[in-house]
Amino acid sequence: MRLLAASRGSAGARRALRLAVAVLVVGVTVGLWATPPAWLAGPRKLTAAALGWAHTHLLTVTVAALAVSIAGLGVPFVLRRLERREAVDQQRQARDRQIMLARVRNRWIAGVLDQSLAHQARISLGLVRRADAVWQPDRLLRRPGQPAEPLPAGTPLSAVFDRLGGGLLILGAPGSGKTTALLELARDLLDRAEADPTQPLPVVFNLSSWADHRLPFDQWLIDELRSRYSVPRPISRQWLGAGELLPLLDGLDEVAAAYRSDCVCAINAFLHEHGLVRTAVCARTQEYAALAALLQMEEAVEVQPPTRQQVDGYLAAAGSDTLADVRAALEADPSLWELLSSPLVLNVVALTYQDRPAGALRAAGSSTQRLALLFTAYTDRMLAHRPGRYPPARTRRWLGWLARAMREHSQSEFHLDRLTPDWLPTPAQQRLATLIPAVSVGLLAGILNGLVSGLLGGLVHGLVGGLLLGLLFGLITGLKPTRLAEEPGWSWPRARIGLGIGLGGGLLGGLVYGLVYGPVAGLVTGLFSGLFDGLIAGLIFGFKRPDSAEELGWSWPRAGAGVVAGLGYGVTFGLSFWLLGDLLYGLIGGQPAERFDGMSYGLVDVLVVGLGAGLFVGLVGGLASGLVSERSTPNEGIRRSAHRALAIGLGGGLLVGLVVTAGSGLLRGLSYGLLAALVGGLLFGGLVCLRHLAIRGLLAVHGLAPWRSVCFLDDATEQLFLRQAGSGYLFIHRLLLEYFADEAGAEDAI
Repeated sequence: MRLLAASRGSAGARRALRLAVAVLVVGVTVGLWATPPAWLAGPRKLTAAALGWAHTHLLTVTVAALAVSIAGLGVPFVLRRLERREAVDQQRQARDRQIMLARVRNRWIAGVLDQSLAHQARISLGLVRRADAVWQPDRLLRRPGQPAEPLPAGTPLSAVFDRLGGGLLILGAPGSGKTTALLELARDLLDRAEADPTQPLPVVFNLSSWADHRLPFDQWLIDELRSRYSVPRPISRQWLGAGELLPLLDGLDEVAAAYRSDCVCAINAFLHEHGLVRTAVCARTQEYAALAALLQMEEAVEVQPPTRQQVDGYLAAAGSDTLADVRAALEADPSLWELLSSPLVLNVVALTYQDRPAGALRAAGSSTQRLALLFTAYTDRMLAHRPGRYPPARTRRWLGWLARAMREHSQSEFHLDRLTPDWLPTPAQQRLATLIPAVSVGLLAGILNGLVSGLLGGLVHGLVGGLLLGLLFGLITGLKPTRLAEEPGWSWPRARIGLGIGLGGGLLGGLVYGLVYGPVAGLVTGLFSGLFDGLIAGLIFGFKRPDSAEELGWSWPRAGAGVVAGLGYGVTFGLSFWLLGDLLYGLIGGQPAERFDGMSYGLVDVLVVGLGAGLFVGLVGGLASGLVSERSTPNEGIRRSAHRALAIGLGGGLLVGLVVTAGSGLLRGLSYGLLAALVGGLLFGGLVCLRHLAIRGLLAVHGLAPWRSVCFLDDATEQLFLRQAGSGYLFIHRLLLEYFADEAGAEDAI
């Protein structure tokens, strides 16, 4: 207790001492300020002037103090927001990276490499270095015609690529397995990228489409990422600018012959600009040797054909009994060894002539003719051994159209949801495919508008007319007839009965009139006006190809910014329209009182419309581009576009309709709501869906492709003509595509 009392006493003494010191300091300060010495006169004068200025400009000082306080409090908040946003961006980038890796693996490894014929009968092929096939700064140190240098047996392509700091060129004969080697390299690089986030993203591209527009190569890569992998362009630019992309380029020989050298120059310019980007390119040896320019890469290798021992070992492993006639044909004609020196052809022969005579191999002719006969026999065998849902003749015709269209459009993959009007064979059909969606939109808008206006107008006119007729009938019935010489009297009971009958019958008749005549009249009017508007819109705007919407997600910041911008634009436009209308109304002689009444109503109206437009723009602005899960089923892009169009159209139309109804009435609310639903749905996928249906319908009508195209494509996959990669389809090899395309061209010529 004594210790506690002592501590309390010492604490009280310290507080008293501090108070005395504070009083002394304040007293000395006041004394010095009241009668300052000479050395304090200057600071006192400046302080007094500052206080006087602050008193005079009190509002400015207050605002400045508030601004400083807000800034002081807001800076930490802003910094925390930036840190959180940076963390969210890093998470999004990591998620986008994982999605992209999954897309490449699903499409090219699971969908192509694991299912390819060359992989099913994998033969370990040799590699040789081709130093003379690429250009390097030290090329003068190399001797022209330097012989190829074989690499050790069993060397994987990834081991060659690992030794390089730049690019690798992969050469080979048609069907030699160079694409398979490229995909095996992609598989190894994918494994590393999934395990190590610092490794670049390996992405497979086919160069065949470069000749369509001959863009700078970085821009072409961005467009291919958008069209082939559904990657939004901002993300593609970020990957490319940060060096996070590792392009694996297949099919240099599939570029149109007139533009192959230009494509090589574009690749060289890209590598020169992005010097740290690693890449690999595949090309046929013969086509590459004919080019005027060489790729500026670090190394080139050529895939060697299988040896006779490997071919003989493969045939022996497949069974001497099942391929006995093939082995007999090889013994009778040694020139067949050259034809079978391709893994692709070797697999085709094994599938075609299993337990069957090898008739095409014994036929006379060149290697090209024998290869065509082999593919004909392969097609017959697959159609007979794996029958689908369609007759063989139709399957051949549809495959021929598909192959020819893919070759004409320089496409290696076919995506059903990316059909455009130029896939139709004639200009008239292409114009019709662009006109049908526009006419359909016009008819739909006209029908909806006609039905709504006809129904509401008919109900209003019918009910009003029925009420008037009911009142008139009641008044006439209430007149009680008397003697002819006297004036008629009045009967309230008769009037009440007549009024009830008249009102009931009038309302019923008006309701029937409104529900029957109004919609019919509105429908007829809407059909004619919609057809006319659709034809005009189709002729003016129909030739513009609508792009499919990017993959969309939701962003609340974008939605908020969109609402603010939409409200601003909507109200500004509405006020401008109202002021202009009032000015024109005054110029034509309207009275001030009438103008005031019209202005007050018009002001409310435009403000309501501006509010509805702002909310609609906010909904649209909240849709942010981003990577979503990979499309894994055919035509899924069109289904997503249809769902998106329906959701955005209904949501935006309902919102705009409710807002306008609250301010301007039901009729205007329905009209503006339907217009917003139609516009929103069309802009975000609806027009794409209409055009897609028109193209498929025209293809089916002209017998080029079935309406149920997915069933046909699945059948062709089961019959080993195609293979599915994600949501797209590829021919099992370019040689088979060229065979079907040539067959289709020959039939059209006949």
